[in-house]
Amino acid sequence: MFNEKFCVKDFYLLSGSGTLANEAMIQQIRMSRQKGLIMSNGEFGNRLIRQANTSQLDFITYRESTGHHFDMALLKRMIKENSLHWILFCHCETSSGIINDLQSIICTCTEHHLKSCVDCISTVGAMDINLSGVTMATASSGKGLCGIAGLAIVLSNTDVLSDGSIPNCMDFRYYQEQRGIPFTISSILLKSLMAGSRLKLSAASFRRTEDYAREIHKILKEYDLLPYDNFHVFTVAPTRYRARELGEHLNAYGMVSSYQSDYLEKRNWLQLALFGYYEGHQQRWGINRLKVVLEDMITQRSKIKGHFFELILSLKKV
Repeated sequence: MFNEKFCVKDFYLLSGSGTLANEAMIQQIRMSRQKGLIMSNGEFGNRLIRQANTSQLDFITYRESTGHHFDMALLKRMIKENSLHWILFCHCETSSGIINDLQSIICTCTEHHLKSCVDCISTVGAMDINLSGVTMATASSGKGLCGIAGLAIVLSNTDVLSDGSIPNCMDFRYYQEQRGIPFTISSILLKSLMAGSRLKLSAASFRRTEDYAREIHKILKEYDLLPYDNFHVFTVAPTRYRARELGEHLNAYGMVSSYQSDYLEKRNWLQLALFGYYEGHQQRWGINRLKVVLEDMITQRSKIKGHFFELILSLKKV
């Protein structure tokens, strides 16, 4: 299923999170023993850099501020000025929701004969993407593919390397020798992944998600809550109340959001992500609930402000 849908030659399933998938991909980069470039414009790009440092890769970095897109002219200049062989980056920088230009970066890599390794954990299953041009990409069962978290996925278009120094659980040469499944994988996780993938990896599902995303985008824009023009991972930045308050309010109305991570709390951000599978009536329910919650937050703030001024006036009279 994954080979055909994402246009890749091979894929590997590992017991673990998306972070493990990135570790396994980084081990393959390490095997090349060549210098590369890691690009980061947020928390998860920085995580790739930390993982690469731990694995002692030879690399330079190109960092942009959180929420800013990469400058393709600068990228091409860095490639020309350095002897590079690979590039590693996130397709969707989940910490801000920014979607990096996958096809432009892949084309640049092809033009300069570089390998392209991509963290697609927040886009596989959430967007209709073609990975035929990448060297390797990573995904996980618990996000856009709508399974239960716990399976790491590596999608590959290259011959895998091994010299005996890669831990067995990440050694894809060993996976090939054992016909793909060298270790025990939870049958429950596997069945969940297959069921979720069948639902999500269809043109109809992608269309419904895009329609839902457009409506949410419009609503958040109307309430002036979007610092970035992102699309399926929405970063919400309230200015008149705490993001935690909004998150708790959404939760009370049956909508789960993310606001407790350190990088979100520091910025007073909350995130809404469209990773699930939605039927039409569920989309309408979500849209209506979101409108109710945002109106409720404004009403509550107005009441608090009104009570504050009433208190000031009463104190002046005294």
